[in-house]
Amino acid sequence: MFNKGVAFGLFKEGGQLLIYLSLIFIVVLLFIFTRENRPGFLIKLSYGLILGGALSNFGDRLMYGYVIDYIDIRIWPIFNLADTSICLGVGLIIFTSFRRRNSLLLRGNL
Repeated sequence: MFNKGVAFGLFKEGGQLLIYLSLIFIVVLLFIFTRENRPGFLIKLSYGLILGGALSNFGDRLMYGYVIDYIDIRIWPIFNLADTSICLGVGLIIFTSFRRRNSLLLRGNL
């Protein structure tokens, strides 16, 4: 299965625009990653997962003009490992943000 759009098949007619937007997203993510001052394994893992997934989907778009989706669990739209990686990375960032905020609240530093 292939996906010419983005998540859930949205913007199927994006074409070259999606390639440019993907490249901009990757550059911005790299910039944020190099400026990130929060140490820790989870935050680095998060950015790595997001960047790896974005680069994989970007490579598919450059080579084929679409992203190859191959995981079909029937109760969810078809997706690929890169999509999973991006979602896990975003989820970890959200998790660490809440965990960090709660620890600051408990210490009275916020």
